[in-house]
Amino acid sequence: MNIVDKLYTDWAWRCKSGTPDINNPEDKAILESILSGLNIPLKEDTYILEADGNEYDQVIALELFNDKGKIEDIPGVSRKYVVGKNDTVHSDDKKVFTSLFQVTPPKVGKEVGSQQTRGAGNGEVALYWLLSRSGVSVQDGRGKDAPDLRIDGTTGLEVKSYGERVITLGRFGNDYDTRKKLGYVLGLDVLISNLTGTERAPSIDSFNKEELIRGFGTMAKFSSDKNLREASTEFELIRYIYSKIDSLTDDLGLDKGFKPREGAASILRQLLTTKAENKPGFGGYIVDISAEGKMQYHQVTKEKIDSLDDETILKYVNANGSALKIYPDELFGK
Repeated sequence: MNIVDKLYTDWAWRCKSGTPDINNPEDKAILESILSGLNIPLKEDTYILEADGNEYDQVIALELFNDKGKIEDIPGVSRKYVVGKNDTVHSDDKKVFTSLFQVTPPKVGKEVGSQQTRGAGNGEVALYWLLSRSGVSVQDGRGKDAPDLRIDGTTGLEVKSYGERVITLGRFGNDYDTRKKLGYVLGLDVLISNLTGTERAPSIDSFNKEELIRGFGTMAKFSSDKNLREASTEFELIRYIYSKIDSLTDDLGLDKGFKPREGAASILRQLLTTKAENKPGFGGYIVDISAEGKMQYHQVTKEKIDSLDDETILKYVNANGSALKIYPDELFGK
């Protein structure tokens, strides 16, 4: 367990809920106390706030003319580009598109043209130019858990220049409900592992798929053990474990005789659903845009996620270091 895992575990143990929230004054005070003992100051979160529409135009003007004020001189596109339609940038638009492909707007509070950490990924500003000059109302998605772009203030676009099959959809550090469930599953497995000393102890922020399946395997054995269930009436600790197991299986919609892979798929499905509801948002699109100008849209809906079988979820949804990694082609269609 690395220092971050140890720190989070200590913080979680001291908080009433077991799932610390930096926005909760009591939880924050506990973290400050822990950090002060290590002589580490607590810094307020700083979020990269991506540029609004006017700032995108300033960034484009700065890149094309070295003058952020020349917004009216930004060229139009040779033909219209449609949201949701797979397409390739027209040859007449390729020069401007290529110039803008790796351009990124500044962090919030930084002036356009200043040295900055990236506030957007490759292709986002270029796609903004293509759509906005096609007559589409495009805005940036403000907030740390919002899509990259919004169309008409509603439909989200998560812009990724991935080329490869896998992308990081976002982090699930603030998905407290799912993290709590992961804590129950992995915590029970850690307890058994510590008793036997046979396996690496995973954590909420450091586990792999095999460990998740193993955790649900441990939970399934407990759930189906009649002798232990009978003993739970006499031992408070065992009774507590069974109350958590039963609550979790009910929340995930699992039958009493669930299989380990079924359990692992159910919680990965919940992670995907929770994240996709915001990025890009149901009805929105994940857009793969390449430096060569190819655009591929994948529409994300709850119905698509619900229709995925367990093995597809297990194969194409991964959690690694609080980051959710997915395969859009396999999950949301070619």
